[in-house]
Amino acid sequence: MKYISIILLATSLWGTWALFTSPPSAQQQLHQAIQQQIPPILEQWLRERHKDSSEVLVSQVWTEKASSKLIKTHFSFQVFFDNQFPPSQISSSAVALLQAKNNEQNSSADFFDSWEIIKISNEDPVTAKFDQGFTIQSTVE
Repeated sequence: MKYISIILLATSLWGTWALFTSPPSAQQQLHQAIQQQIPPILEQWLRERHKDSSEVLVSQVWTEKASSKLIKTHFSFQVFFDNQFPPSQISSSAVALLQAKNNEQNSSADFFDSWEIIKISNEDPVTAKFDQGFTIQSTVE
């Protein structure tokens, strides 16, 4: 019984070590690329909507797979209006829907390296739809 316990312990230690030292999958790298590249795009979009704002911050960005060709990007934002008296701000959260663009170079149906923002909606009854969305390129090779 001792030997079986030692073998199980060694196997579980080896398995967890292999799991933590393995390179990230393409899906993880894709989500990381989107999380890094989307805040400046969203900040630009918010500045265009609130032209009298003094500062725009996008934070708490996280992504989830909605389907094989759709990714939901959840984020929080703050828009500051320091040039008004008294200074004010808008704080809210929203969801950006990204759709995979066709890629002729990559034959894999599970992987796309170009994503396009097609819709942004938040808690308020505000929804933005894009005829031609912003494109986010993944750095995955």
